[in-house]
Amino acid sequence: MPVAMDAAARISRARARLLLDAPWFGALALRLRVEEDTAGELAFGMGTDGSRLVYRPTDLAGLPDGVLKTMVAHEVMHCALLHPYRAHGRDLAMFNRACDLAVNPMLRDQGFALWPGALLEDRFAGQTAEQIYGTLMREKREQEQQSQGGQGQGNSQAGPTAPQETPQPDFL
Repeated sequence: MPVAMDAAARISRARARLLLDAPWFGALALRLRVEEDTAGELAFGMGTDGSRLVYRPTDLAGLPDGVLKTMVAHEVMHCALLHPYRAHGRDLAMFNRACDLAVNPMLRDQGFALWPGALLEDRFAGQTAEQIYGTLMREKREQEQQSQGGQGQGNSQAGPTAPQETPQPDFL
């Protein structure tokens, strides 16, 4: 079976499993139009624009079914919380990070198994994406100020700080 066809079938099964295991998530997942990412909109895996669930088949090929189900639920939460519509001129990659940090604890608390490397920081539990975004942007500014403050001064003991990698948005 070709990878794309297999991925589409697996997503269909994940949505059906959600309908049985977590009906609220399943009902919302069924409202999303599933499309393969043929336009290169995604950096990895799966994303949403609020009406579509877009996926890259090659990225989903090795994932366990439980993780795939969680990824669908993750995108459903972006839609339910209107994340694709709330960016309002913000740094999209950073806002997506904030949205993920808001969504993932909710999924974990609902019993979903998060994938390795999923963004999860307990300090943000119960906060909105906008609150988290504000904190992340303040921390980014502070880090930039610290790294700029140490440049050109011979007595700086701290080495250069590596820029934090901000994942590509999973909403389009």
